[in-house]
Amino acid sequence: PTTMEELRADLARREALLRAPPPSAGPEERERETDQWRLYREITAVLAAGGEPARFVIQASAGTGKSFLLETIYLWCAVHGHGTEACAPTGIAAARIHVERTPVRASTLHYLFGLRGEGGSSIDLSKLEAEDTKRLRRMTVLLQDEFSMADDELWRQERQLLGPLARMGEEADAPRARAPAPDPPPPPPPATPSGP
Repeated sequence: PTTMEELRADLARREALLRAPPPSAGPEERERETDQWRLYREITAVLAAGGEPARFVIQASAGTGKSFLLETIYLWCAVHGHGTEACAPTGIAAARIHVERTPVRASTLHYLFGLRGEGGSSIDLSKLEAEDTKRLRRMTVLLQDEFSMADDELWRQERQLLGPLARMGEEADAPRARAPAPDPPPPPPPATPSGP
């Protein structure tokens, strides 16, 4: 197993790569922040704040470094103590998310959520001591690669598990929950046209 010091060093190395412009970059592009670095900073800032759940969808052409970015976010999560799971709709896509000697690895959506085709999930969230349930309940960050490859049925089944998981987390956090935010002020009345 890798030590925390080694994980931090690997994270620093990867962060430097995210900051570096591509070798083919022109002078102007070399002066700008890379898209990968900007996204990484924005996503990790939200995760570090630990507020409300957030969803990010990263879309780009093949070969632009989406999987590398996802691995680096996963590594950041491991260094900062988040319970992270990564998945993809296919085994080939899941196998690409892996950093040797670290906890960074992905499984298929089907494995992570115990999906059995149209039969739903084999994971029974009421069985709190079951390993599958424990794994999902520890999860504070879900990274999903090849997002567009999942069909409507996969999304439906995933939502059927994520909804109850979120409620279970809310119930577990209830004693230490923050006071609800006040209602937002009502919108101003519509402007009326002024006379001539």
